[in-house]
Amino acid sequence: MKIIHTGDLHLGSQMNSRFGDLSITEKLKKDLVGSFSDLLDYAVREGINVVMLSGDVFDRSNIGKEDKRTFLDMAASHPGIDFLYLRGNHDKNVTLEGFPSNVKLFSEDEWTSYEYEGIVITGREPRKGGGLIAEAYGELNLDAKRVNIVMLHGDVAKADVINLPALRGRGIDYLALADIHKISGGEIDSRGMWQYCGCLMGRGFDETGEHGFFVYDTDEKTSSFVPILRNVIEETNVCVTGVASPYDAAKKVKSVVRFDPKRIYRIILSGEVEEGVDTDRLAGRVEELLRGEKLCLFVSVKNEALTKIDLAKYENDKTLRGRFIKIVLQSPEYTDEEKNRIIAYAFSALGGRS
Repeated sequence: MKIIHTGDLHLGSQMNSRFGDLSITEKLKKDLVGSFSDLLDYAVREGINVVMLSGDVFDRSNIGKEDKRTFLDMAASHPGIDFLYLRGNHDKNVTLEGFPSNVKLFSEDEWTSYEYEGIVITGREPRKGGGLIAEAYGELNLDAKRVNIVMLHGDVAKADVINLPALRGRGIDYLALADIHKISGGEIDSRGMWQYCGCLMGRGFDETGEHGFFVYDTDEKTSSFVPILRNVIEETNVCVTGVASPYDAAKKVKSVVRFDPKRIYRIILSGEVEEGVDTDRLAGRVEELLRGEKLCLFVSVKNEALTKIDLAKYENDKTLRGRFIKIVLQSPEYTDEEKNRIIAYAFSALGGRS
């Protein structure tokens, strides 16, 4: 049997402050729903009739009626699929009235289990303050002869939220997690594994890269990743060492990045630019040049490049800059690379880039 594991959909996300463009924001909102629709299309094609939603289906508890209705209609229109919905910290207080019968729910007060073809899926919602009560682990009673899947929401790196060691030896084959928006996983013990599904679609520059969902095969006891290719947000580092103008920097970016008109990009400029380049304004100017060419849906540029300082020019400089350079160069506690970066940062603070 194959079961879909997803979570952190965050339906109803506003995203107003992320891109500053209403048309892009509205498109991303539609794609957020579309990504869930893509998941359901996959489930229908592959004959999968159980979808585990490990929390934060909605972005907030006071979700708009339209956003909630969209999810309920999508669930109701797939009566052959059971949706196991365990609320997370974002949607903990979502009211449950009007949910169709194929949306199965959980509680924070006790473990709730659902059985499919001898596969038992058990879950417990986090408390309002986050995490499980200590007694919850001892109350988890699983039949070791069955294939056991457990659904939880929270951070396994925080023992007071999800105490991973307390779940060892309890007969868990697959721990279906959500809350952390990056894909990660590992072993619980010699029998079972834990898996974060990540968010279904990136919504900002803190959610770059590929996203999607996992399919757990209960026969093979393996999970496989299925990507969702809607508005992938890519982050790329571009070394602009030697460029003498924002135009040159933009040209370098275009030579490195293969822009897709349907994607969003965060470009990180690195390296050392020539003196005379205003690095405080470099990102903004490069951003303007790239956006003007309409190479992609949206591009943001962040500058981490420093000014290349010709230290020989300041050997006999009696100014504050010259004295500072001598002090740094004579310091034994820094490497040459660290000295160059300290001097470059200082030039920025002292206005020594003009």
